[in-house]
Amino acid sequence: MTRTLVMLSLAGLLVSPMRAAGVGRDHLACYKMKDPLKQAGVIDLDVSPLLGVEQGCAIAMKSLRLCAPAAKTVVELFDASVRPPVAKEPLDHGSAVPLDEYYLCYKLKCPKRDIASFPVTDQFGARDVEKLQITEVCVPTTADSCEAGEAPACGGTCPEGEPCTSLDDPDVGPRCICGPAR
Repeated sequence: MTRTLVMLSLAGLLVSPMRAAGVGRDHLACYKMKDPLKQAGVIDLDVSPLLGVEQGCAIAMKSLRLCAPAAKTVVELFDASVRPPVAKEPLDHGSAVPLDEYYLCYKLKCPKRDIASFPVTDQFGARDVEKLQITEVCVPTTADSCEAGEAPACGGTCPEGEPCTSLDDPDVGPRCICGPAR
């Protein structure tokens, strides 16, 4: 799986350290990936009262991304619309909802709808986003990996018949996987 980080709430734009106290992982880090599953279908989505219903969407059931819960700290933030860029403080957007599920995202092709603009506010500012067109849907998934217990033991749940194995990965340090050591 390619470990290309696609999105981490604009982490590349990020001036003062800021993180909601006690929230933990309230962002999603999404990775580009290859999926061997090849299916197709048609779905309808009841998105939200503000965005409405997307009907007759063709879905390619070969996922594009794996998104995992992540914690983010704003290190730097600049207003890049001016030259030279000016440092600015992130907005305090209040408390967020912690995430604890992984998601797989699938490509969609839906009939075009006219959604002129949508008002949003996050820690980077308030604005109206425009030209909305649905392009993918992300669905909750399980991560078949066990969690690290007290070193060198691993704990957690793996699929039936797969042991929880402790690895000393040179890139990320000690971790646990489901299955035999590779």
